[in-house]
Amino acid sequence: MRRNRPLRVALVCDWYLPRVGGIETHVSDLARQLASAGHAVDIVTTAAGRRTGSRVDVRGGAALRSPAGVRVVRLDVPLLPRVEIACGPGIRDAVGAALAAGGYDVVHCHTSVLSPLAFAAAYRAQALGLPCVVTHHSVLARSARVLSAVDRFVGWSRWPVLYSAVSPLVADEIRELAPALDVRVLPNAIRPQVWAVPPRSPSPADREPGVVHVASVMRLAHRKRPRALVGIAERVVAELPPGLRVRFRIAGDGPARSIVERQIRRAGLENVVELLGWRPRAALRALYAASDLFVLPSVLESFGIAALEARCAGLPVVAMRRAGVAGFVRHEREGLLAEDDADMAAQIVRLATDEQLRRAITRHNRSTIPAETWDAVLARHEALYAEAIAMRGLPIPQVRPAPRRARAAGRLG
Repeated sequence: MRRNRPLRVALVCDWYLPRVGGIETHVSDLARQLASAGHAVDIVTTAAGRRTGSRVDVRGGAALRSPAGVRVVRLDVPLLPRVEIACGPGIRDAVGAALAAGGYDVVHCHTSVLSPLAFAAAYRAQALGLPCVVTHHSVLARSARVLSAVDRFVGWSRWPVLYSAVSPLVADEIRELAPALDVRVLPNAIRPQVWAVPPRSPSPADREPGVVHVASVMRLAHRKRPRALVGIAERVVAELPPGLRVRFRIAGDGPARSIVERQIRRAGLENVVELLGWRPRAALRALYAASDLFVLPSVLESFGIAALEARCAGLPVVAMRRAGVAGFVRHEREGLLAEDDADMAAQIVRLATDEQLRRAITRHNRSTIPAETWDAVLARHEALYAEAIAMRGLPIPQVRPAPRRARAAGRLG
């Protein structure tokens, strides 16, 4: 529900533009949507203001600058090399001073597997009496032990904070760590009309006959499993009936590109798998328009925004059943869900050979709007902010000192 007056909102995140990835893009988009709704938005971050590293924005949806009307507060604290996250004892004081000076109505902290700034901000918000929302963006997996150790040290699960996650999968992981928490779902979001593409002719002149085109968009990094996708492509080629071929086109770049290129050559798949590199938004829309289905092999996928974009373009989505994509892709409705790599290859073959099923899913995806639109998701943010504001004034619970080993594992600075 919308408050009668605009809010002053601090979005706190360890990573932000000009570094570009899933969290950075989402925080930038959220800031833009909040500002468009009339709220005053500051982004509080320790991310360096200069561009570093290679471009990793596989969707091309975010410019390397902040949205108009959004102020970026970059804290001057030491950063660990390569990972570029804040370290040292000054984090808590620096973010506390920024929050105290901002006059904020609500603080919204965006966390990943390791987010010292976001957790320090949530802790300091309590001492300042500021309403606080924390959204977790990553699948925990083995890092759940670290988060559990941090809880023993600072007691985050007992703070008067509203906790949320970007998908039911991540929300369930947090509930396993802290069963008493009421973890909400605040998903990533898109504007479906941006990704809608014109219906394709049954036999476009620029397409090879008897070829099924498979699109994928991912960062070429171990966590996204691009090498697994090459292995899946090899299985698909072996399982397709005579007279039918497949072409995989993968958009995105990252540190594993050279390894994936060697794997493609060793498997003799140069005419099957094509690495497109980084592509801007317009090129991704063109990729979806020229494809028959979309595949995402990630298991540690908290949400899967590229899959949602492809779904809005009408493509059937093939994804892992235990990944966050399953939050908006239902089996045989928006796509097909696989149990493992062998099953993913089988599901791709099923869609490639069953044109009737493929067309039915495409019609459904074109004619139905997903729940994860910015209009709906922004309203959920505003409602949660209003609820957090209603909790203002709750005391910080007393936390007993943690054992020394846990204290070292969870140190915030």
